[in-house]
Amino acid sequence: MLGDVLFTTEAPLGEVAQVDDETIALAQRIIKFRGLPDILDNSYLKLFLQSTAFQQGLMTFATGSTALGIKSARLGYLSQLVPPIDEQRQIVIAVNEQVKSYEQLIVSAKEAIDLLRERRSALISAAVTGKIDVRNWQPPADESAFDEEMRQAEMKVTA
Repeated sequence: MLGDVLFTTEAPLGEVAQVDDETIALAQRIIKFRGLPDILDNSYLKLFLQSTAFQQGLMTFATGSTALGIKSARLGYLSQLVPPIDEQRQIVIAVNEQVKSYEQLIVSAKEAIDLLRERRSALISAAVTGKIDVRNWQPPADESAFDEEMRQAEMKVTA
């Protein structure tokens, strides 16, 4: 059912996902959970299973030498108090908002990295083709002077 929570019990242990397509086929070592209406929200359950506290507890009860795993009966050792359903939903909303803001920061950082790579490439190209003279260049003693030199060099390249 859409929204059910999937949990891997081995190789890799502790991966969590939520069903978003009803045409899936489950493999071995995957457990499907479904929260009880008005008691346990599936999205909250997913976040709980992904939490550091749960994942660390999982490792406490996991066994295996080459691939860690856990028997479904041992999952009961990892029980947790569950907040009221309204609070669960508020927690899910708050976490999702934080995730969105982090995703936006990641996008901004990637854009900045791309822009810096582009500018670095343009600066190298300008130096190699002689558009800017770097023969007598010395690194500045303080960073603010270096930043000003980079800004000035960039202005020459884009002009």
